[in-house]
Amino acid sequence: MLTGFILFLRNEAIGVYNNEEILNNFINGCLQNNFFNKDDIKIKKYNINSINCLNIENKNIPEKNLENEKNLENEKNLENLKKELIESKEYKKLMQMKIDTKHEINELKKQKIKLEEDKESYEYDLKVYKKLKNEKEKIENFEIPEIFTLKYNIYKKLEESNELNFNVFKTEWDKIKPLNNYNLFTTNTYENLFTNSNNKEDINIEIDI
Repeated sequence: MLTGFILFLRNEAIGVYNNEEILNNFINGCLQNNFFNKDDIKIKKYNINSINCLNIENKNIPEKNLENEKNLENEKNLENLKKELIESKEYKKLMQMKIDTKHEINELKKQKIKLEEDKESYEYDLKVYKKLKNEKEKIENFEIPEIFTLKYNIYKKLEESNELNFNVFKTEWDKIKPLNNYNLFTTNTYENLFTNSNNKEDINIEIDI
């Protein structure tokens, strides 16, 4: 004889099933998601094409998963703690410190790159200085190109005082740079070093890079 099942929620029929396993799966899903409590439902078993209908105890219905409920509660509490933390003054202060630190690191990286570029320029300028100095010793009335005069004088001064190195040069150069609106030159600055110079027909300087 074929049987079926009627599901009641608070004495109101909400479903009819011909398979008890499917019924229990549905109830279990509803209980896990807190759609209703176990005590709110009733199940009646009936024989198809008959008036026989029996109440079924809810003994086969799975209990709520207490561990799952506990995990959900813990997750909710954790989210609340995170929210409180983010809104706290201490957290905001920490985030600002993180931003400031990152900014400082980026600035230090920029300074490092700039320092390396200045060192390359210094080494190249030093070669230019030595070449010009050599020409000045060989050629009477030799004039240092105007674009390099300031640097030439600094290199010469430091060489005579036995202080010719990058750090000392940079210190001396930084003293006059703001006054003359100069920057440390890059290597290609001297491509036309002797353009329009009185010396360009008299000398031929090759600089090894």
